[in-house]
Amino acid sequence: MTSSAVPTLFIYSNAPAAVELNCRLAGECSPSSHIVLPIAPDGDYYITVHPLLSGAPYTRKLSFYRGTLAPIYGDGMEICVWPASAYEARFSIPGEGNFPPPAPSGVGLSAALEFFAAVSEKNSSRAMGLLAPELAATLSFEAISEYLGDFEYARPPLSDGTGRLMGLISPAGPGIEVARMFQLSFEGVYISNISPA
Repeated sequence: MTSSAVPTLFIYSNAPAAVELNCRLAGECSPSSHIVLPIAPDGDYYITVHPLLSGAPYTRKLSFYRGTLAPIYGDGMEICVWPASAYEARFSIPGEGNFPPPAPSGVGLSAALEFFAAVSEKNSSRAMGLLAPELAATLSFEAISEYLGDFEYARPPLSDGTGRLMGLISPAGPGIEVARMFQLSFEGVYISNISPA
C-alpha cells in the first residue's frame, strides 16, 4: 500500500460478502481477503455489500474531489486513509461480530502491536521493555511519544506481508480514520529502529 501510482481502494468486511462498485460486481471479500480497485481522484463511488451468510445488502457512497475524501454518512462503513492515496473501506455486516485483530505475522509483529498499544496508553515501562537495549538506552519514553505523536491505535496495512510496517491510526471525522506509516527494524523480537515509511 505504500507505492500506489493511482488512488487505490481496498475493500474488506467482517464476514464473507459479494461487493458491487457502481452496480458492477467487483468480487468477494471477508476479514481475511480483500478486493483491490484503482479509483479516480474525482468522482462518486457507490459500494453495495451483499452478505453471503446472513443480512440484507446495503449501499454506501464514497465521494472524492481533487483527491480529497468527502465526509462519510451512514453506518456500516469506515474508511482508513493511508499514505500514497490508498483507501481501506471496512464494511461491518450487522450480527457478524467485530473485525478480528491482525494476526501476528513477520518478525516481531506481536511485539510491535504491544509496543504501540503501550505508547498510546502512556505505559512507559511496558513500551521501553519492548525496545532493543541500544535503542532504549538512547531514547526516553517522552521522546518516543513526541516522535510518534498522538494516535488511537496501531495496525499493519492490509497488503503488508513483511510484518515491518505499522500504521498509527487517528480519527479524522465521522467514519474516517487517517494512518501515518512507520517502518520497524527488529533484533529478535525487540524493536531496534522506528522510522517514517
